[in-house]
Amino acid sequence: MGFSSVLYDVVDHCHTEAPEVASWSDDGLHFIIKDPNAFSTKKGIEFSSFHRQLNIYEFTNISKTLKKKGITVTAGHKHFEHKHGKFIKGRKDMCESINPKPKKESELEAY
Repeated sequence: MGFSSVLYDVVDHCHTEAPEVASWSDDGLHFIIKDPNAFSTKKGIEFSSFHRQLNIYEFTNISKTLKKKGITVTAGHKHFEHKHGKFIKGRKDMCESINPKPKKESELEAY
């Protein structure tokens, strides 16, 4: 199972069992990590590594996008909202088509 399928299962589980930690958005088009520390502890992952994986798989950080537009997401809370066009609630089948972005030529030459 790839990163996006595992992430789907984690978000789906949290949405049902621990919505204070992470959940789907109301429209199911993005997910929200409401408590990064609890998310890391419950899932046994380092949040910075997880965040790096999101970038590798080209998830968009909605929180940053909204902040740049001057929209406050939530006052006083440090949470993260991400989306990907193929990462949708109820459509786990689409996760298999989410691939990491291709490495740049300069990264390949380093090997």
